[in-house]
Amino acid sequence: MDYVTIKDVAKRLNLAVSTISRAFNDKYDIKKETKELILKTATEMGYHPNPMAKKVNTKKIF
Repeated sequence: MDYVTIKDVAKRLNLAVSTISRAFNDKYDIKKETKELILKTATEMGYHPNPMAKKVNTKKIF
């Protein structure tokens, strides 16, 4: 089974991965319209965050 990643969403929208990440993490430095488009597209593509990846990236595994 193929999983949709933030890279896939970024490629679909022709945006940087960092922009997609900011939208998912509710950062203030992204336009409301852009965030809504990203979240809508991610949902349509079947994107689901990987909780384990987030733990690894924040070093909170244990």
